[in-house]
Amino acid sequence: MLNIKEYIDLIYDYNYALTKIDVPYNPTTFPFEYAIGKDLDMFVSEDCFEKIQETTLNFFKQYTCFQFRIIKNAKNFRLRMEQNGVLHYQIDITMNDQMIQNKEYRNHYYILSLNNEMKVRLNEIRQNPGKLHHRDWIISHQTGNSEGKL
Repeated sequence: MLNIKEYIDLIYDYNYALTKIDVPYNPTTFPFEYAIGKDLDMFVSEDCFEKIQETTLNFFKQYTCFQFRIIKNAKNFRLRMEQNGVLHYQIDITMNDQMIQNKEYRNHYYILSLNNEMKVRLNEIRQNPGKLHHRDWIISHQTGNSEGKL
């Protein structure tokens, strides 16, 4: 098992925020436990993007039971940890200074503000209409903000 809590402690001083933590398949004990076959999505600032990629790769290299696949472009870095071609876990890092503005601290890590999380979930629904858990999340978190209306 990966020590996601230790990883999050390691990146504490970077300017980041996690997103889509509140999904049905993610354990309520996250980051002490995690959903196998899923990913950890985060947004990071431009000035931390390269450093957090390096930190992420160096930390997870200790897990020699995995094959690592890196998928990278100018604003996104994904580290896939696979066993026999099957995803065990993925760290998905996206550079976006605006999304991490007004981030909040919760349960040992930073998360997006409610408004920015709402934007992420709305985008997920547009791209993947079958992901009903994002729709349910939006409905349960609507606060009169027109950005979050379905």
